Amino acid sequence: MEDRNVLLVQEFLKSLKVGEKQYSGNLSVFTLHSEIRSSYEYATLGEAVKEGVLKITELGAGTVPEITVINNGKKDVFIMDGEELVGAKQNRMVNVSL
Repeated sequence: MEDRNVLLVQEFLKSLKVGEKQYSGNLSVFTLHSEIRSSYEYATLGEAVKEGVLKITELGAGTVPEITVINNGKKDVFIMDGEELVGAKQNRMVNVSL
């Protein structure tokens, strides 16, 4: 199975096309496009919050770097590095994509 996954990733990487440059000040970003589509469905943090299926609470007595995120939705939720989690005693920034 691992070899198949490696081949799938290689195929996907070969299919990527670089889009037009977008920039703001000294920052430039190039979009990446691929014709390969995944059947894996997920919701973004914003979508899950909007649907009311994501609950964010303090973990135990409430330590700053630890929270609990409960997903009551039917899809997995993608939380991207840098997003803000709102809903515990204080808001937190995510430092890893989940």
